[in-house]
Amino acid sequence: MKRKSFLRILFCLALAFAMVFSLSAAAFADGDTEGIDPQLIGEWYCYDHTDDGNYTSEVFYGVSYLNIVLPNGVFTDSDTFAFASAGGYDQLTVSAVDGKTDLGERLIAYYRAFSEIEEAEIDEDILDELDKLSNIEVTYELSDLSPEDITGTKLIDSEIAALESWENDGLQIHVTADYKPDPLTTKKVDSTWHFYRRISDYCFLEALLCGEWSDQNGNDWTIGYENDADGYANLCYTMVSSDGTELKGDYLSCLSELGEDNELVSTVRFDFESFESPRYLLGEFTADSIELLSDDGDLILTRS
Repeated sequence: MKRKSFLRILFCLALAFAMVFSLSAAAFADGDTEGIDPQLIGEWYCYDHTDDGNYTSEVFYGVSYLNIVLPNGVFTDSDTFAFASAGGYDQLTVSAVDGKTDLGERLIAYYRAFSEIEEAEIDEDILDELDKLSNIEVTYELSDLSPEDITGTKLIDSEIAALESWENDGLQIHVTADYKPDPLTTKKVDSTWHFYRRISDYCFLEALLCGEWSDQNGNDWTIGYENDADGYANLCYTMVSSDGTELKGDYLSCLSELGEDNELVSTVRFDFESFESPRYLLGEFTADSIELLSDDGDLILTRS
């Protein structure tokens, strides 16, 4: 399945529920997991895909686009974020611990839910596969990469520096399954997707910040994506101050770059219609809290 087709599925999923729709706190909070390996958290880029079986599954093709991992176990797509939630569904909140993950089961559940939406369009090949796949196992492995390991894409200087100095900057997601197209035939799915850790200007930070929050100053925040009439997601946010005044966000500036020792330095600034915040340095964060640090005063967000 080509990327254009895959993205069309994602856009249709969002549009099927509402033309205007915001990701709420529930979008990233619903769906219990057994845990998430903290080394997976961040943004990844798929640079290679190999098939060693005798069947390539359309269902699992979407693995290559799941390149953002959040601390609550949400796997999402930096281009559309449509995997994160749609109309209350939260299909890809994934457990991933000690090399094992339920990503395969969550993908199947996602497509089953999607197929039940009357207005939605889905590739018939995917629907045909859902009941014919069995013995699904998905594992992951982290490794150290060098720039020479990356094929098929041109690296910029900062990516080269990161690959030369970071540890566990490579990720392989391996899928095996049986595909039984008829009672007499069983084919083998044996696919691997290869990723390297990416330095993102904004995608991971935006996804991390989505939700409903309160801060230590008594302000309440709502940050999420709203789809325009064409189905494209735009990040929107509002803050209700401690005195009850609603302030509408104008622009969220998220930046990530390498620091002096090639560590990842991420910053964020909230621009409102009437003022702008300091530029905050991303500190420690979990699924339920984010530290944003500034010489002009820190901002501590706690999920509502």
